[in-house]
Amino acid sequence: MSLDHGLLNVPLAKRGNVDAQLDAYKVRLDVLAAAARKTARAEHAANKAAAKVALAQLVDMPDLLHAKAITLGVSRKILMDTLKSLATWEPKKLLAIHAQIMAQTAK
Repeated sequence: MSLDHGLLNVPLAKRGNVDAQLDAYKVRLDVLAAAARKTARAEHAANKAAAKVALAQLVDMPDLLHAKAITLGVSRKILMDTLKSLATWEPKKLLAIHAQIMAQTAK
């Protein structure tokens, strides 16, 4: 792109307010980021609620949890603590683990 020397000779005040354009762009970015955060927060809350239900289902299967703990080489308490932590902080992972365990038990 070549420079338009005719435009370069026009005073800055007559070219448009660059600062106002940048401010408007930043506001648009902030609005989009806020909407993305709100969507992610709502999705996380829904996943967290589903993870609590999944965790309750897993707690009702003590024999299965004991077998999984032995398979993983950890104690049942450590496995339960890890699952509770996942339910709180990373509910998608707990839901994936729950789906995998349920698929294995269905076979």
